[in-house]
Amino acid sequence: EEYQLPEILRTPLEELCLQIKALSLGFITPFLAKALEPPPQLSVKNAIDLLVTIGALTPDGSEELTSLGRHLSTLPVDPKVGR
Repeated sequence: EEYQLPEILRTPLEELCLQIKALSLGFITPFLAKALEPPPQLSVKNAIDLLVTIGALTPDGSEELTSLGRHLSTLPVDPKVGR
């Protein structure tokens, strides 16, 4: 019997990253690394870079949500679309 992919691997990483920050769960990469089946680190880095590029996370490396990021984290859509 074939099993469905874990939700962490089905959910768009950008949305997951925003939720991690909105819930104040710490830095994104170490948090996701604790998952039973973590997403590839390059994918996580690309998701973080995209969020910085669209202005949802601060560009200083602190991974803090901007006001746009806080707003996007409440929307049930891809951050690129919600922007």
